[in-house]
Amino acid sequence: SQIGEFSFIVGTIGRTYGLVSEEAFNALVATAIVSITLSPLLYKASGPIERWVGRHPKLDAMLNRKPKLEDAGDAAPHGEGRRAVIIGYGPVGKTVFRLLRDNDFSPSVVEMNLDTVQRLNAKGIPSYYGDASHPDTLRAAGIDHADILILSSSSIPSGTDIIKEARRMNPGIRVLARTAYLKEADELMDSGATAVFSGEGEVALSITEKILEAFGATREQIERESDRIRDDLFRKGSREVEV
Repeated sequence: SQIGEFSFIVGTIGRTYGLVSEEAFNALVATAIVSITLSPLLYKASGPIERWVGRHPKLDAMLNRKPKLEDAGDAAPHGEGRRAVIIGYGPVGKTVFRLLRDNDFSPSVVEMNLDTVQRLNAKGIPSYYGDASHPDTLRAAGIDHADILILSSSSIPSGTDIIKEARRMNPGIRVLARTAYLKEADELMDSGATAVFSGEGEVALSITEKILEAFGATREQIERESDRIRDDLFRKGSREVEV
């Protein structure tokens, strides 16, 4: 739409100085109006269209012909350590990265913040900028040979698409996903997540443990009740927990 609006300015200047005829200016105006009208609609549709094309390898290859780039996914990793891909590098992603790295994993990061990606790469941390639901982004991060995929942010809008695409590319991968709300847990599990962690659920568990501790429950009682509540919360998702 910015190009369409800019064309008005260019066309007006051109007509003022006699560089653009009235007929050409009218055609430019009509084209700009169509562009401004369609741009928001096409932008909203670009994600679903891109994902649909990605599910058809022949069509994807035809529309996205480009030289093969060497990246983390081109070959099996060398050296020791298992592979992990972390989506998001906020406080949780940063903590998970450090934990994995300290336990003989070789983690890579996918982030939508370009400054973060550049900063991590400058430190020697393999990081990739892009939409993690796109197969090229996942492949660059090494999903084909990864042992585990971690969605560390609770606000990833395409979490289910990321999980499905990762499963398609690497059926044996373990997927740990984070979500803010219990009602989203079932959908993530149905998409192929190995385990889902909900902020709501963890808060409920913490409150339960503190209440039991305050009333003198033993550690065994607390653990037993926590296991029961955890099973109810994350198995039922948004459905009402039975008591």
